[in-house]
Amino acid sequence: DAYDWFVTNSISTSRSITELAAKENISVAQIRVGFKYAGTFCEWLENRTDPNRPFINATGDKVYIGDKPRALIICEESGGAIFGGTDLLMNESGSGGLIALREKDGMQLGLMTLALTAYLYNAKRSLSEYYCDLMEKNHIRHRFFDRCDVTLYKEDLEDPAKLGKAKSDGISKRDITMHFFKELAERASAGTPLEEICDMINSKLAEGDRAIPRLKRICNVGEGKQLEGTLMEFDDFWFLIRASGTDALLRYYIEGKDKDETKAYQQSLMNLKI
Repeated sequence: DAYDWFVTNSISTSRSITELAAKENISVAQIRVGFKYAGTFCEWLENRTDPNRPFINATGDKVYIGDKPRALIICEESGGAIFGGTDLLMNESGSGGLIALREKDGMQLGLMTLALTAYLYNAKRSLSEYYCDLMEKNHIRHRFFDRCDVTLYKEDLEDPAKLGKAKSDGISKRDITMHFFKELAERASAGTPLEEICDMINSKLAEGDRAIPRLKRICNVGEGKQLEGTLMEFDDFWFLIRASGTDALLRYYIEGKDKDETKAYQQSLMNLKI
């Protein structure tokens, strides 16, 4: 109780972490994809002069951390993570301290996993049993996570002319797809009812694909040149589309309560006739 513990995860990370944190009244700050944004967030916390100033997360929501912030875990979807602690990481002069390291720490994560594994071994339990029990005990809704990457063009084409044509076509496909979802979020922000937004999506369904259910929220992640993708939230799942910042890929993320339904909705959104 002496500290204001928080969890930080990227916008594409499992919401099961967010659900667990909420049950313990722990604040969650969602950041953009890329571990460098975790460092930016920690630096913002360390340098703020007003402890009541909220953090604006990746979707534009305000998050209040408290005046004695300490990191429980900072993590991303690809597996990178760091843990904090009650003591700050002080510099040599002792004049300032860090809430957490500025980079993911595989050694720290490995030791924590090893300690948990040893504890469970002595209790004659497995990691999978522990995980499933945790999901059941806390009634976690977001259990089935998937990311599907769609290649826009082959980056290793040796023929310059073929590479140029493939790259042009791939970028065009990326821009058309991203613009479709971006415009839907902008329409919702401007006041278009979510029912109409959902109808617009379902009007683009491929034959035989499952219709998208009632939409609870749609918003863009970032803005302007920093626009990263579009997030949609439903009763039993969430969906995120974003263009990779490093590879010629469109990434389709989804996580939901039911495995088969979640996969079906992902395919519907990937197959839209845009």
